[in-house]
Amino acid sequence: MNTLRLFFLLIPLCLFSQSKEKQIAFRELTVEYGLSQNSVVSISQDSVGYMWFATQDGLNKYNGKQFTHFQYQFEDVTRSTYSKLGKVYIDGDDDVWITSNSGILHKLDKSSQKFIKVSNIENVSAIVQSNRNDHYLGTFGSGLYRIHNQPQDTIQILKPEHKHLTVYDFFQYKDKVLSASENGILELKGSSYEYKKLIQNTNYSAFSAKQDTLFLGSYGKGLFYSIGDNLEFKPFIGFKNASLPNDLIIQDLLVDSRGKLWIATYGDGAYLVDFKKETVQHFVANKTNPYALHYNDVLCLYEDFTGIVWLGTDGSGLNYYDEDLVKFNVLTNKQAPDNINIDFVRAIAVNNNQIWLGTSNKGLTAINLDSETYTMYTTANSNLSSDRIMSLNSDQDNLWIGHQNNGLQKLTKEGKFISFQAIENMSVWKIYKANNNGFWLCTLNGLILFDENQGIVKRYTTENSNLTSNSIRTVEYGEENQLWIGTESDGLFLLSINEDEISKISTVTDRIKSLYYKDNILWIGTNGNGLKSLNTQNKHLKHFTTEQGLANNVIYGILPASDNTLWLSSNNGITKATINTDTVIEIENFTNYDGLQTNEFNTGAYFKDKNGTLYFGGLEGVNWFNPNLLTYNSQKPKTIITDLEVFAKPVELTQNKVFSADQNTMTFTFSSLHYSQPDRNKYKYQLVGHDPDWISSENNNIAHYTNLTPNTYTFKVISSNYDGVWNTKPATYAFTINQPWYLSKLAVLLYAILTIAVIVFVYRYLKWRWQMQLRLEFEHKETERLKKIDELKTKLYTNISHEFRTPLTLIKGPIDNQLKKKNIDKKDRKELYLVKQSANRLLNLVNQMLDLSMVDSGQQKLNVSKGNLVHLLKQLVEAFQYQTKDKNLNLRVNLGELENVWFDKDVVEKIISNLLSNAIKYAPENGEINFSASQNNGTLIFSIINQTSSVTLENLSNLFKRFYQDDEASDGVGVGLALVKELVNLS
Repeated sequence: MNTLRLFFLLIPLCLFSQSKEKQIAFRELTVEYGLSQNSVVSISQDSVGYMWFATQDGLNKYNGKQFTHFQYQFEDVTRSTYSKLGKVYIDGDDDVWITSNSGILHKLDKSSQKFIKVSNIENVSAIVQSNRNDHYLGTFGSGLYRIHNQPQDTIQILKPEHKHLTVYDFFQYKDKVLSASENGILELKGSSYEYKKLIQNTNYSAFSAKQDTLFLGSYGKGLFYSIGDNLEFKPFIGFKNASLPNDLIIQDLLVDSRGKLWIATYGDGAYLVDFKKETVQHFVANKTNPYALHYNDVLCLYEDFTGIVWLGTDGSGLNYYDEDLVKFNVLTNKQAPDNINIDFVRAIAVNNNQIWLGTSNKGLTAINLDSETYTMYTTANSNLSSDRIMSLNSDQDNLWIGHQNNGLQKLTKEGKFISFQAIENMSVWKIYKANNNGFWLCTLNGLILFDENQGIVKRYTTENSNLTSNSIRTVEYGEENQLWIGTESDGLFLLSINEDEISKISTVTDRIKSLYYKDNILWIGTNGNGLKSLNTQNKHLKHFTTEQGLANNVIYGILPASDNTLWLSSNNGITKATINTDTVIEIENFTNYDGLQTNEFNTGAYFKDKNGTLYFGGLEGVNWFNPNLLTYNSQKPKTIITDLEVFAKPVELTQNKVFSADQNTMTFTFSSLHYSQPDRNKYKYQLVGHDPDWISSENNNIAHYTNLTPNTYTFKVISSNYDGVWNTKPATYAFTINQPWYLSKLAVLLYAILTIAVIVFVYRYLKWRWQMQLRLEFEHKETERLKKIDELKTKLYTNISHEFRTPLTLIKGPIDNQLKKKNIDKKDRKELYLVKQSANRLLNLVNQMLDLSMVDSGQQKLNVSKGNLVHLLKQLVEAFQYQTKDKNLNLRVNLGELENVWFDKDVVEKIISNLLSNAIKYAPENGEINFSASQNNGTLIFSIINQTSSVTLENLSNLFKRFYQDDEASDGVGVGLALVKELVNLS
């Protein structure tokens, strides 16, 4: 048997104070997050809510999302007896003052966002604004100054014997301004003061106050306090059971909004004094503890509007504490001493004020809450059967241990391990207390009812019961004499103890990890199918997964709280499920951001103690908490709009700004001024005039809009803190996008006028077109009517011509015969000749009518042949010589070279005859007629010009119309020239 060798190691009190208060946890903000440098010498906050951090290398303005850097360096000299640190200070007028490396005072010009030098005083160490709005300046070795109204009114107010004092800090205490300096303090009133000397050779660093108690820190002599107005200081060394060292090098003091005193020290971390509980907590750097203070040189302290306490360190940037941030106490393997291993926790139990942790391969660890020590049991230092522990349980003073492949053991209060041979080679997944003494053991070899004295009382397997799997993961009592059985591979079974009969629940076939029963509802944690609820009365089953909000579908453990909530461990954190009978009505998930050992937990590693504290074990350690003591951050964050860009160019955030129509693509950047876990703050925004409802952007703090139409808009944004507490008062920005010039009021008016003009024009045009159509229709109808009349005339004349032609021919023959006779007297011959002329004229008219009819009917065709046109034309001219002589007309003839041309003899004869006849008819006595003929590019050109007074200019265009007759001059019927026109147009 191995000799029992145990490790007893002291642990910090604060790790296991679940019965007192939860752990203090710090988070950090360093250069990795955008801080300009990791030595933070001073902290302040302006009225908007921006944080200001002065570092050795740069001043930082922080909005929770990003840093704005100002290129100023600040003093960082710390010694055991003094400090020389730069300052950033924001007074009641929201003016930002800094004392940078040179010690020269600067103030921020708000319009240009640049710092302006306001005083020539060097080595300024501190600044404060009094209730009277005066500013006091402290210096390193040059005394103290007062600025009254303007910087040029700066005066030295110390007496000669005090002019070389160094001032380390100012503090407004009631109606007084106090100054911490060398060997004592100064009480200031206007330009007068009172110097109060304290301990010789001691420099006093910082003030803070709690009601009527004033605290004063020193360099190397610890903390002092004074009660009332007499400023009689005494050393503060703590309480009866919690002391405070009296040699602390105190850099800064802060009484927070909860009435607790924070002490920043150089080299010794930070202290927190709780006057109500009379406790003193000490925080020092510990690289193995992710929630420990990150550096032991703490230079400054500050509490912001939301209650976050900031600690500026001399090498690890900013640490901050938010009492509501970390929900759960945690112990990880990194926090434990080097010789203690508590990773991969598989089982948890609590008895006799000890927490027992069983691990997968590192044995058993006991944590004694009274002595604050660890005790570790392994196969190497004890009679523990194996280092792979799968389950734990306790009764009275004994601890029962279930191993993997090594059965069951009992550890007595004397430290003795007892093994049980009957089950020594089994894997015991769970040890569950039976109603009548003994335990139910869930094993890979079935379900076993075990009694310490009797051994195996009853064993249920696939061979002797209705079980279909021997891999029993968990059990849970239901109604009286009923035991629910969850298997690893084949679902849920029910053991009726009195009947000693097992039945399968066919509706539940999952791989089961955990069970919890209450009020006829069995809650089932599955391996991959989420959480299920089974109504044991009506067998109704409900199913809840990640789709309903669970963090993960693997439910390792189910523990109840007293407020109708179930706490579930999974592969992605812990879930709080609020239930109503068999239904989950609300879900809240927690992750490592809330202080979990990791997001992954383990099968079987869950436990609830008699005080209501819940324990969950996972890959890196264990978490514990009392759900009734869980706190949430109720601080509503202030939301601000930080930047506006138009087409990616920064624009000043001026309310009611007017943008041109082409400035319609905008990007808004905003922030929630809640600095604890700002990456978990959430946002909702709405552009009124564009967005119909709020848009949830989760943690994205940018809203982008493109192609906004001309309108008046208001951009609104609200935010929540990491606990989902929303500030419904939005940050707003109102602006207008103007209409483009072509949509301005003047342009619209012009468009209206133009539109009216177009409408009038279109109306008039359509009216004119309608009238033209009516006119054209009328003219067309008139033309058709005239055409029909012409056709009727032509038909009539043609018919008449046919009827006249034969009689005229018959008349002409006898007349010709009579004229041939020689015995006719002159009178008769003359009369016969007149008759012949009339007959010829009528016959010519008849022929013209018939020719015109042939042209109209298309029967008249050109019949061209090559010949001597000159000869034909001379014959035709010769035929009219008698008529020209009769009227004494001068007929001038000019014929070109037309001896060998193509022409239709008949058509030419009719054209020339009609033209010459018409010209002679209308020519005056003694007149002149010019007749010419020529050829041009294959075209014959005939020109007959006569002189006449019978035709007016208005009637010239009518000469070639069919049946046209001049009322005054014409004795014809209007056929000859009409025939000429038709013949000329023949083709």
